[in-house]
Amino acid sequence: MLLAQREFYSCDGAYSYLLRTPELRGVIVVDPAPEWIHAYAESFDGQGEGPIFVLETGSVRRSRDAARTIGRRWGARGLMPCDRSGLAPSIPVGHGDFVDLGGLPVSVVGRVGRVNDAVSYCLEGRVFVGDRRVHQEPELLALPEETLVFRSHSARGDNREKLAHARNVLAFESEDWKRPPGGPASERALHPAAVC
Repeated sequence: MLLAQREFYSCDGAYSYLLRTPELRGVIVVDPAPEWIHAYAESFDGQGEGPIFVLETGSVRRSRDAARTIGRRWGARGLMPCDRSGLAPSIPVGHGDFVDLGGLPVSVVGRVGRVNDAVSYCLEGRVFVGDRRVHQEPELLALPEETLVFRSHSARGDNREKLAHARNVLAFESEDWKRPPGGPASERALHPAAVC
């Protein structure tokens, strides 16, 4: 399935994403921002009668406000972390949930055994993690290493990476820990390994 993705960057370092595919009836917006409502509208209006889905990864107020606006104006259906589910009209989701969005399967990755105030959405070889730190989340690290990771907050142009890189953020050669500081091995230990 060919999934087109458009990114929106706000001056405060927030990213939101608009996804569509020829097979999908509708549009998906991940972590919407109020300042991009008019830009989203162009895609919504060109979609005809297809549904609009809003996926919230966390409890960011501006994203929640934008999701409500989209819901009221276009009748969008929303998903949000289950511990934030008191905020209608979104559907609460948590770790292990699977949702069919107009023919596109989406799996939800939350925090196993912990509060689900933030979740990630996996679809078509990519995962939208919001503010979660991938290298600290075992549930995310269990995804295939070729998975593309998209964050909702980062410096401009630094919002994506392959999961293989995130897995190796803290991976050093074990010999590096045994050598005294100052040598070339300890310099290598300060720089995370990268897998391309």
